[in-house]
Amino acid sequence: VRVFGGDEAFVARELELLEDLFEGREVMRGGPLKVSFTTTTYCNYDCLMCSYGELGTLADELPPSFYEDLAELAPGLRLIEALGGEPLASPAFREFLAGFDFGRFPSLRVALITNGSYLTPKELARYRRVPLDNLTVSLNAATPETYLAVNRGLPFARVREHLDALHAMRRSGEMRCSVTYSMVILRANLHEVRALAELARRDGVRYRYLLPNHDRNGQSIMASPEAVAAARGALDALVAEERARGDAQQVALLVGEAGVLADRMARGVFQLIPEGATAGRG
Repeated sequence: VRVFGGDEAFVARELELLEDLFEGREVMRGGPLKVSFTTTTYCNYDCLMCSYGELGTLADELPPSFYEDLAELAPGLRLIEALGGEPLASPAFREFLAGFDFGRFPSLRVALITNGSYLTPKELARYRRVPLDNLTVSLNAATPETYLAVNRGLPFARVREHLDALHAMRRSGEMRCSVTYSMVILRANLHEVRALAELARRDGVRYRYLLPNHDRNGQSIMASPEAVAAARGALDALVAEERARGDAQQVALLVGEAGVLADRMARGVFQLIPEGATAGRG
């Protein structure tokens, strides 16, 4: 059991949850420590491996009333995690971030997974007081050409401007979040696995890799022994380098996917994720 500690309201909720657990209660008396939700399924990108850009819609955007209810949970919350689609494509969520008084809740943090297209310097300025814990930016590439081919959204130069503004705010102390660059390993970007790590290192951020689900646009590497071997080799090399650097946190972001690939190679299993998925658009 781990107790995080924090402000009085947060600690009270932690202790209440522990009492519920130890007493075997089936219904919590208080609220959660973390809330994770999809702001909308809409995404302004149409990434090769993801169907949100094709099928997502703002019609399912969480309304302002949702954030009013969320505010009532804030005194005991540790983390709000916003997902999508593209979470920042939701006007209601953007207004919540810019307008909510996070300063009243010193233990509360916010985590986002975003493609970065909405992180303009003007929008970033609106989020100065948002206590971001981690900002994961789905780059899926390390060069402008591959970025545009995989993500099928804004040109990389535009997103690079957003990243530069973000890092400038982090250096100045205006924004104190950690940043992670993310890549889903595909046939189209397999050759840039190492390049993404090098980009992240230059920018002073973390990096992670994900394995593809299904086979949208024929992009999965999982049914190809050659592609799996190439991805495994690249990840193993990065794990070794980060271990030599003594960066245990970065190693932890790499070993999961590296281990899956190593296990599949050892067992000779080369099939799509999830089991039973079929090749094609996915």
